[in-house]
Amino acid sequence: MATIEKHGGLFGGGSSTKIKGQVAEKVTFAEAIKYGEPVSVRHETIPLPTPIGAFDYCKSVATSENGKYVATVQTPKDSSAGGSIALFKRNGDELVKLPNPTVLPEKSCRSVAFYKNDLVAFAHTASSSTLGAGVTLYRIKPGDIFEKVATSEKRMRGTGNLLFSPDGKLLFASSSSGSSEDYNVSVYQIVRDEANVVTGFYFLENLINDGVNTLHPRALTITPDSKYLVVARWNGVRIYEISGNTFTRLADIDTALNVSAEGATFSPDGKMLVISVGTSNMDLRCYSWQDGVPTELIGVFDTMPEKDTSSLCFFSSDGKILFSHGGKIKYKWNGERFHRLKDGDVTYSTYYNPETSIVTPDGKNLIITYPFGYYKNTLKVYKNNTVPLSGDYSLGYALQGGNIGEVKRVMSIFN
Repeated sequence: MATIEKHGGLFGGGSSTKIKGQVAEKVTFAEAIKYGEPVSVRHETIPLPTPIGAFDYCKSVATSENGKYVATVQTPKDSSAGGSIALFKRNGDELVKLPNPTVLPEKSCRSVAFYKNDLVAFAHTASSSTLGAGVTLYRIKPGDIFEKVATSEKRMRGTGNLLFSPDGKLLFASSSSGSSEDYNVSVYQIVRDEANVVTGFYFLENLINDGVNTLHPRALTITPDSKYLVVARWNGVRIYEISGNTFTRLADIDTALNVSAEGATFSPDGKMLVISVGTSNMDLRCYSWQDGVPTELIGVFDTMPEKDTSSLCFFSSDGKILFSHGGKIKYKWNGERFHRLKDGDVTYSTYYNPETSIVTPDGKNLIITYPFGYYKNTLKVYKNNTVPLSGDYSLGYALQGGNIGEVKRVMSIFN
């Protein structure tokens, strides 16, 4: 008799029934299929209508932990300068624009980040390195009201990536423009009252200040336990151990001389670190991670991305899918290797990188920033003669018969 057990997905997210390496999944039928027929399952990413109120050019995008809210920094034209904020409420495959907060950031913004479901921060820019760029923090109240909490400034010209620590105690902002001495990662301390309500925040310190403008931070990622911060930067990757308000620099990851580390992301369980390296020919590198020590895993990608300028890489919240190149290129982690899936039908500029792209927490939607695009992720099933096809998510057989467009169950076998 087959052994049936519950498991939580490849990284502990979700739940499904597993029968000796097989998983029963609900998928959308792309064609009429009979019960018991062999099938191939594909992870497809297709475009949705552009939300009303969204500009074509977007600097940054973020979503709340429950996927209810989406915040962007956008501009009506291609520009290296900052932009205005826009807030949306997600309703399935639709994004509905919300009114802006009564009190807007005083300066144009550069990036955005959420903490759980009730805090959102916008990093803003300044006109020169002698003027203070900083962060404006908002609290989300019932009725979709965004209330300003505080603004904190630090003497630097521009801000790039923005990142909350998962424990909600710290906020990190990387600099991406300005004079060479301004390239850094600024750390802010979140302040809470006795009821654990956020009342403000203040600047702590800069982690990086090399005085060499080719070494500025490119991407930030942090372990789920908030103990380690990884900074992808030109000519390497820095690792910091976090203990309270103390930041200890550990051994760097050397990505080879003159090769930029353009992106970095941890798997949701914190056991793997993936970085993208290169400026015109992007490679992905994977490391196992234990207590701040990365160990490179050789040969875990079945194919590398093609030559491209996009640098992003990020996991779905369940850890099953790794997105690269703004979300266009996708890999499925099968427990041992990353298997290249069919590319998504995603459009972005190859001249100007999508600076942030995200997948919603439920995995159903992908949002990219340049040009702004809202996409739907879905598992579709096709007839197959049991021969693996390039880009398949999995092979299997139909547990139920169905017609085009119906959602039915198939037994998928991991690739």
